[in-house]
Amino acid sequence: MPIDMDFGTLFLIGATLLGAWWAMAKLMFNQFEKRQDERFSGLQASITAQKTELDGHLGRQDLIMGDIRRVEAELARHQVYAANKYQTKDDAGHQFNQLIQEIRALGTRIDALHGRGAGQQ
Repeated sequence: MPIDMDFGTLFLIGATLLGAWWAMAKLMFNQFEKRQDERFSGLQASITAQKTELDGHLGRQDLIMGDIRRVEAELARHQVYAANKYQTKDDAGHQFNQLIQEIRALGTRIDALHGRGAGQQ
């Protein structure tokens, strides 16, 4: 049973099918774009929330780092103060040895003036 159609009817059916396909493709594309917009808006909200949280952490870290720098500067200042005001054990030992050497040198000079050599009486 052959179907007898003329060119106009065939063109109308083809145009209708093409129009239906175009409408479905456009609908699918619009849905895809809508879904992409939803995903990107969700990502943007997440990025904004993370940035806000990170800014808060960095603000607190800046305060802490400022305190650390202040304490380090104060410690350095006190180290300089302590080095000028107080004597270390090592410095005291060096000064003691220097004093002993000076006393021995003075004793040797006194002995030399009295005509006594080292080890003589």
